[in-house]
Amino acid sequence: MIWFLLLWCIAWWALWYGIAFARFGDAKIIAELREQYKQLIHEHDALMHELSEYKEQNRIVKYKAQQLLQQNEDYAKIVSQLSRYHYHLQQASEKVKELNVILGVDDDPDLDRKIDAIERRTLHVWEWLWPTNGEQTLSSPQEKKFF
Repeated sequence: MIWFLLLWCIAWWALWYGIAFARFGDAKIIAELREQYKQLIHEHDALMHELSEYKEQNRIVKYKAQQLLQQNEDYAKIVSQLSRYHYHLQQASEKVKELNVILGVDDDPDLDRKIDAIERRTLHVWEWLWPTNGEQTLSSPQEKKFF
């Protein structure tokens, strides 16, 4: 019976040694894997935080872009109307000059000077809207007929 008890103790010790070796034999690898896992979790949390910030920034940028597009459309309409008015003013100025020549109105010697002053003011506004400093600009009103 002592042999049986001794054999039983050796078998029990071998079993526990095998389990302990199987479990703790690769302890370094397991520790490295646990450290890598913790590091990956930390990086994942940081990336998720950055993602939420970028989503918020993207939402703000989209909203501002929509506002600017709407303003651009509004300004395009305003500039279109101003170009039409400028064209009509030029046509009216030409007609007044033609009528002045046809009628021969020489009673007011300052009439030509006044008409030229009005024309210069309208051209100044036109140059302000579309500068001609070598940049490509919108077409001039002489090229576009609006009616």
